[in-house]
Parts: sequence; structure tokens; C-alpha cells
Amino acid sequence: MTRQNALDMLVPLLVAIASVGLGTALAVLPGVVRHVLGPARTFALAAAVALFVVSGGVAVGAQEKSTYIVQMLQSPVVAYDGGIAGLKATKPAQGEKIDPLSAAVTKYVGYLKGAHDTTLAKVGGAEKLYDYVYSYNGVAAKLTESQAALLQKQPDVLAVTPDELVTQDTSSTPSFLGLDAPGGLWAQLGGPTGDKNTAGAGEGIVIGIVDSGIWPESKSFTDRDANGKLIFQQIPGWHGKCTPGEAFNASMCNQKLIGGQHFNASWGGDAAVEAQRPWEFMSVRDYNGHGTHTSSTSGGNYATPTTGPAAAFGPVYVQSEYANATFNRPIGGSQDVDTFYVMGSWMLTGQHKPYKAGNGVFSSANGEGMWELTARYDTIENKDVANLEASSTTLGVNYYFNKNVRLMFNYTKGDNQFTGDKTGQYAVRTQLSF
Repeated sequence: MTRQNALDMLVPLLVAIASVGLGTALAVLPGVVRHVLGPARTFALAAAVALFVVSGGVAVGAQEKSTYIVQMLQSPVVAYDGGIAGLKATKPAQGEKIDPLSAAVTKYVGYLKGAHDTTLAKVGGAEKLYDYVYSYNGVAAKLTESQAALLQKQPDVLAVTPDELVTQDTSSTPSFLGLDAPGGLWAQLGGPTGDKNTAGAGEGIVIGIVDSGIWPESKSFTDRDANGKLIFQQIPGWHGKCTPGEAFNASMCNQKLIGGQHFNASWGGDAAVEAQRPWEFMSVRDYNGHGTHTSSTSGGNYATPTTGPAAAFGPVYVQSEYANATFNRPIGGSQDVDTFYVMGSWMLTGQHKPYKAGNGVFSSANGEGMWELTARYDTIENKDVANLEASSTTLGVNYYFNKNVRLMFNYTKGDNQFTGDKTGQYAVRTQLSF
């Protein structure tokens, strides 16, 4: 993966989706193409899509401010069982949920937010970005190092953690996690239809995902079947919302994609992100593609067909995909984005790898002691922003002890015209697939 891929994950987003489960999907996005495998079953899913970033510094005297996550001592709403005078317990009974609009919850939320403000005031000059009160009690704030150190000493503070950049490491999540393997989690939960012991994978679950966004047009997130029939229903008591923004209307949510919000205060809000990263969407819409990948993996519709050309010539395999999109922006005119990849491999020992059309991938060959040469080229370019292009080339050798265990040695060369970085890295990995 190039550094540009990671840097493109800039705008924290929150998306809620109601799901048919670990869906088989291929997200073909403007700016990225991602394979997503993994089946699923009907269930309500709240996919929250947001990104982990290191915020830009703000000069304060001789020190700069950075974003920190501060965890407070008091229990969050879902765990508070009483004990504070004038505040009733908000912890729900087993099998129940909280009602964020109830008098007890709103009063306790006000108490927690007030405690956040009081604690931050003790270090002077802290800038609060977000309050967290329901499943986690804490606050995101801009602090200097000295303020963070002083805050850590407060008796009502459990932890002060600096925000950090986290990069994605795989585009084959279901297989990497063993979700779709025989006897894996998907099978253990009853697959798409369930069995005599289970209702089916994901039935009745709302999933929240923090990542880079979501592409609402993907078939992974439709609430209708192939005939256009509505197959999802509104969830009673659901209080999530779908916030409109750039290239994302509230109407793009549905009975499966049940809400979405984006958060970028740590970067200075929409104006600051627009100035620093003009290719990003100031909304829930996913530019990078990683959020769409993780959302469709964990809760995408079951058996969503994939697209993309692939061919096998004996022991030689080739696959490629291309995507293009034009984005009409309210400021600065439209922008065209192109992306494609081409990959291939050669089984030196002559084995055949079957192609899974439903997943859009080649599965492992049968045999032992197999050798494989691999190569891949990826590129993404914004045609309307100068030098906004990144590419990577990967060469590798794989050794298969058997179809389930392989040792991989890769070299990747990256070229980021925007930053001027030209990187090279070696990687050795072992993959187990059962």
C-alpha cells in the first residue's frame, strides 16, 4: 500500500447501515477498487465509517496542540447503575437498550458533559472537540503536551491517549480473518439462512464501524432485492440520523443504510480539510474506499455479484479492474478521478487455481510444495488537481506448504507525486487459511 492510500483516509465519518450480513461485494469506487468477500444474513446494521488521524498542530505559545482522547472515571450511560444523588441509573436491563431521549439518560448525559468541561478547565486553554457519553465516557480535545500531562494527574481521569494515524493492511479481510473458511465464524453462526440452532449470521444486530466513509450506491447496501422489493423494515427505537453533505444526500440512506455522520473537527472542520485535501468529500461519502470495504465485509448483502475481468491460461492468472468518476463540487468545479489495477501470477509448479466468480477472486491451488510468482500494479489519479497521482508496484514470491498455508515474500515500490515520496519496502508474511 502506498502512503497516499493511507493519507487519503482523512475525514472521520460515521455511517449506520442495516445489513444482510457479511456480504460478498466488490466496491468499485471513484478513486479506489476494493474486493470484499464474505456472506451474510438479514440483520440491522449501523456501520459507522470514520478515520483515525493525527490532527494538525495549532501553535500555542512555545507548544503545539494535538488531539488527545481523554477517558474519564465515571461510568458511561450504558454502564451507570446509580449511586450519584439525583441521578437515576441508566444501565439497561439484560436484553434491553437505552433510550437516549429519556429523562434519566438526558440528565446523566448533561452531568457527564459538565464533568468534562470542569476537568478540562483545570488545565486551562484546552479546546474540546467532542463529548463521548453513551458507551464510553470521555472527551476529544486539543491539548499541549504539558496540558495532557497535567490532565493525566487528575483523579477523575483514567487515561489520556494521543490521537494516531492507523493505516489499512489488507483488502481481503474475510479470508484474512478466516471468516469464510470451512468451520469459520460465518459457518458457526448459521450462514445466510441459519439452522436449527441459530437464526443466522448477524440476525438482529446493529453494527457500528469507524472508518473512511461509505459508497451508498453499492449493491451491498441496498434495502431491496433483485426485483426491487423492499426486504428491510424500519428499526423501532432507532435514533440515528443521516447527515447530508458533499455528494451525499440524506435520501441516500435507506432501511439498510440507516444513518451516517462525518466528524472532522480535529482537522479544523470542513474548510480546513478542503484546503489541505481538496480531493476529500466533506460528507459521509467514501473517497478512499476502505470504509466501504469494511462495511460490506461486516454487513454487506449476501451474495452480491462482483465485477471485473479475470482470466486463467493454464498456470498463469491475470485480473484487472478500472473505475472512473466525475464529481460535481459546489466550489472549484467538477473533478475526474481514474483508478485501475492489474495483477497476475504464475504457478511455477504448474497447479491450477479455480476462479470464484461470486467473490471475484482466485482460490488457492490444491497441492503441496507449490511455488508462485506474483505481480501487481495500482494507480489512482485526480485529473483536475495537479500532481495528485499515486501508484505502487509489487513483486512477490509465494511458497505453498499446502493449499491452506503459504509463505509470502514481497517487494513494493511506491510513487506519490503529491508528496514527492518514493518508497520501497520488503515484507515477509505467513498466511493460514482453513
